[in-house]
Amino acid sequence: MDKIKLITYSVIGLVLLNIGIIGFLYISRPNDNPHDLGKKPKDIIIEKLHFDANQIQKYEDIIKVYRNTIDSLNNNSREIKAVLYTQLKQPIVNNKVKDSLIQMTLVNQKRIEEANFKHFQDIKNLCTKSQLEAYNSLTEELEKLFSKKCG
Repeated sequence: MDKIKLITYSVIGLVLLNIGIIGFLYISRPNDNPHDLGKKPKDIIIEKLHFDANQIQKYEDIIKVYRNTIDSLNNNSREIKAVLYTQLKQPIVNNKVKDSLIQMTLVNQKRIEEANFKHFQDIKNLCTKSQLEAYNSLTEELEKLFSKKCG
């Protein structure tokens, strides 16, 4: 095969490969709702669940309690980790202290996850029977929705 045919086949192959990759990326892109871009999770939840004014007020109260709890737990995590990493300054690391501090971080993380779960249970409890289908649909989006920042 001469060089021109080799180059031609190579270029055609690369073009087809690029088209295939672009097609794959287009098909497998996340199904982000363009109307949700830039909105806070709180606003998305209110909109998707069609909360009325009374539900919105109760939801805002739930958020205040949730944020206070999460802020406290996050501060606790930072404090534990600060103490844990001071162990690195020691000439000899006390493994019992290190292990105890790591266990404390795990317990605290469990509390964070429990607070997250309770928060969403509280939201569910706000829903009317007619809103539960929308809530169940929303639960499938929770990780993506709240991985940015809860609100």
